[in-house]
Amino acid sequence: MNIATIYVQRACLICGKFRDTGNHRRDHRGGAQAMSINRRQANLLKTLVSTTSYLPTATLAGELSCSERTVRNDVAAINAFLEQNGLAARTASKRGTGIQLNPSPAERERILGLVKERALALDPALDRFYRGILLLICDYNGDYTVESLARAILTNKQQAQEDIRAWNDMLYPYGARIERGHRLTVVGPEEHIRFFVTHSLFELAPTAMKRRVEPQLFGEDRQFLFDEIEAVERTLDCPFTDNARHELAIYLQVMTLRIRKGKSVPARATAIPPAFAAMLGRIEKHYGITLGSGEKAVVIELFSVAARRWTPDFQDTYTPDRESAHLADDLFRALADRYGARPASHLRKPLAMLFEAGITHRKLDRAIALPPEISWTVRFENMTLFMRLAQLMRDTPSLSSVDLYETDLTRIAMLLLDFMDGIAVSDTWRAGLVVNCGVEQVLFARDRIERFLPFIRIARVIPESEEAGGSTALDGLDFLISFDPIETALPVAVISSAITELDRRHINDTILTIAQHRAQGDRPVDDDLPARELPQMEGESLRDALRRALTKENLWAGTVEEFHKIFEMCSFTCGSTLVLTYFSHEAGRTGSALFSIDAQIPFRRTRLTHAAVLAVSTSDERALGALSQTFRRKLATAGLAPAEL
Repeated sequence: MNIATIYVQRACLICGKFRDTGNHRRDHRGGAQAMSINRRQANLLKTLVSTTSYLPTATLAGELSCSERTVRNDVAAINAFLEQNGLAARTASKRGTGIQLNPSPAERERILGLVKERALALDPALDRFYRGILLLICDYNGDYTVESLARAILTNKQQAQEDIRAWNDMLYPYGARIERGHRLTVVGPEEHIRFFVTHSLFELAPTAMKRRVEPQLFGEDRQFLFDEIEAVERTLDCPFTDNARHELAIYLQVMTLRIRKGKSVPARATAIPPAFAAMLGRIEKHYGITLGSGEKAVVIELFSVAARRWTPDFQDTYTPDRESAHLADDLFRALADRYGARPASHLRKPLAMLFEAGITHRKLDRAIALPPEISWTVRFENMTLFMRLAQLMRDTPSLSSVDLYETDLTRIAMLLLDFMDGIAVSDTWRAGLVVNCGVEQVLFARDRIERFLPFIRIARVIPESEEAGGSTALDGLDFLISFDPIETALPVAVISSAITELDRRHINDTILTIAQHRAQGDRPVDDDLPARELPQMEGESLRDALRRALTKENLWAGTVEEFHKIFEMCSFTCGSTLVLTYFSHEAGRTGSALFSIDAQIPFRRTRLTHAAVLAVSTSDERALGALSQTFRRKLATAGLAPAEL
């Protein structure tokens, strides 16, 4: 296949296929053009789908720099866009409250994917990236100068030079770069270069990849590759997800093109299972190439870690290995011992499968990335539940010995979030709601407080006259919430009847004040979170520099080995911020810290500028929910994490 002959044609703006544009567009005349949304509407959709709350129209108009009327028109366009894409979700409006979009979890992820793809599809730089990178890395029929590459991707020399600089920024985390000598050459570890192509093409815009690039990349080989992948699935009795199939097919094709270009991964000894030996032999015959031992080992490993599709038949036939089944049972028992409840029995097999996959990922040294919106939802929006689950796993000997990647721990948390959210935990604060109003205001207040502050339960609704009559009504309560100032023996959070963000913050701070008073210590999370430079010695890793700084501030009092484990399990990135949150016996005290850093995480394109840490001692478990809520708010206020993703 000669990739160069494919990409000299422009893409049709209607269907996205590479064709002779003038004649091809005439084929679309008379047909219905696909419904689309513009960049502002895509931003509005992303904002709406990232929260379950009603958002005031005026607030949305301010964020989008448009009128409220434009927002309402954009909402109509969004509903039409959702309908055409086969989604059931629609926006809802309430007078005086705002606009809401509350899709199912599955539809939420699909909508976020559509928004991401649409935003990228609007950028012509993406088309140049697809064409240029494939020509430089996969075209085995010739080499390119800046001038010849510019002609091939239908741009000028200056734009091509700017593109190459941008592509080098993307290649840098993979340890690769484009060198500009007499010819343009991509240099770096061969395996990393291939993964860059596979992951970047698929991650940037999956739909665009399938519709516009995949047909040209595969040519007549597409059916052969997918047939081979399906044959492995049948032999192993293990169905893969559609995304996993596509990524496997892309890697296999990129592998063959790189081998034809004279590039190969280093040889290494590996056992070839029969299921793969036959497939690898057919690939060699089909492409007329010879696969070395290193090439075969990488293919087998990629198939071993590919995401499996969960189906009823697979659930019935799948039998987890003994170690993974025991780990799932141990986690069930630990949850029952700690919280007096077990997850539903039907979760045992999926949990064992996740343990088995996680152990395989670690054994083969291949972490499988998660979309950033999933990490955000699990680790940031549900910070309290995730911290509690991580602490439980570290406190259970058999589970703490399993060295999982943070992405695999996140997958386990995804499976258990609903269960964790429903259990009665010891950090729930019992509040009394003091009222002098109608029933509708009482129910409205209780719903909003418990929904936005899930670590609070309105244990009792108290009329003002009853509260003034004696202390019996206050028995068993931690504090009171009132719409008016009152005289009482308990701490009181006075709020407005609208239950605004400011009111919720006041309730949260009241809990922190109570916790501080009971502990008779420092305020756990300061109102301000100033950034300080992270002292880092020459040659010292970010992880070790962070441990040293946290130890100095008594936010970490454990061993070096334990910190390495907790850093691996509990850290994640949000934009250019590294976030580390842990609820642990090794926390010398409860507190937070923010450091200015300059670091590059391998295989991550974003350079890190800050490290934010929340450490919670197990003695402060009751304040865990309030602490994490305050920490999230401080990061959002500082612009280090979005209020919503």
